Amino acid sequence: MNKILAFAACGSLLFASASFASKADDAAKYTKVLQTTKSPSEKINAVHEIGKLATVNKSYGKEALPYLFDACKDKDDKLRAAAADALGRAYGDDDSKAVDVLQDLLKNDKSEPVRIAAINGLVAQGQKSKDAIPTLRKIAQEDAKSRLGNAARNAVRNLTQK
Repeated sequence: MNKILAFAACGSLLFASASFASKADDAAKYTKVLQTTKSPSEKINAVHEIGKLATVNKSYGKEALPYLFDACKDKDDKLRAAAADALGRAYGDDDSKAVDVLQDLLKNDKSEPVRIAAINGLVAQGQKSKDAIPTLRKIAQEDAKSRLGNAARNAVRNLTQK
């Protein structure tokens, strides 16, 4: 019986380490796409995938961070939106670099989907985003019936609960 349990435990560890390696390989693959492709749709897909991986473990998005910061400045609003969300999920340092970029997008971008994605990124950053609460409250009040206002209201609720 003990041998069976030991074998099962080893199998679980092997599966977990293989899964970790696979996710790390996927993250490297998507980062490479961000580095090399000119196709906006391929970049958007890569950014979405990096964001998903970073939700599991921020370390999966670490190598992609410079490209996510760059993508937040891209002319394509769909890419900026995807990058804002992924940046919030992937940035794990203690400083406010990502929060500053996300706040800038929230305040200054003309695209509502980009602004909503910036809100999602701020929420993913957690307490580091608490300085954004006054801006979020203002948006929630001014745009009360819009998707942007609803996202801002939910963000305030999430950031003040933590």
